[in-house]
Amino acid sequence: MDNVRSVRQYMLEVFVDYFQKPLIWADLSATEQQDLKDYRQALLDWPNTIQGIFGEDRPVAHAEHQPTQPTWFADKHPMGRIYT
Repeated sequence: MDNVRSVRQYMLEVFVDYFQKPLIWADLSATEQQDLKDYRQALLDWPNTIQGIFGEDRPVAHAEHQPTQPTWFADKHPMGRIYT
């Protein structure tokens, strides 16, 4: 689970926090802002989601259960989308 939390922290810092800058946030549509809020919450919930799937067993393929980034990340984030 430490690996899942580490990946989650990376995704929050690199992908979600980027859009938290006031000028970038203001440039997002209301739908994109809600997508970002939903994605952030899904990332925060991800370790519990994984634990619900695998129980106390060590998750082997947790990336396939990673929350999906909004499609508009491809055009608006410098790194685009990952895990598409």
